[in-house]
Amino acid sequence: MLEIKVKRLHVDAILNKNRSQGIGTIDLCALSNGRIDPPGLVEIRTGLALELPEGYAMFIVANSKNGPKYGVGIANGFNIITSDYRDEIKIVLNSAYPFKFFTGDKLAQGIVLPTAMMTLIEMDNTTFPELSPYQHPHF
Repeated sequence: MLEIKVKRLHVDAILNKNRSQGIGTIDLCALSNGRIDPPGLVEIRTGLALELPEGYAMFIVANSKNGPKYGVGIANGFNIITSDYRDEIKIVLNSAYPFKFFTGDKLAQGIVLPTAMMTLIEMDNTTFPELSPYQHPHF
């Protein structure tokens, strides 16, 4: 089992609310009350900092209960926390409708996954295939 060091940066920070040990995700809960008014974004403190092992990253996804019911989601789909990040984990949410949240509400989950260790090797552009007029190099 992977062990992850966690630091509570605030006395009210919640670590895996109502969960048993060994669950494969980390609950990310609001540290204070707040509101999202569309089309705005809100950065929400969790009061938690993690020390992920080298070769791992945490993918932050929205709580599945809030999405269908309230149109709440992570601002860019998901966030990634890499193993060299040591500051407080914050959640950036947007919402299709006005949405109130309260201290302790589970707004997101963190999923820790192994990531490939890599070295980037710069290449000469001439090694890439020619694109047809219908292809675009940027998505």
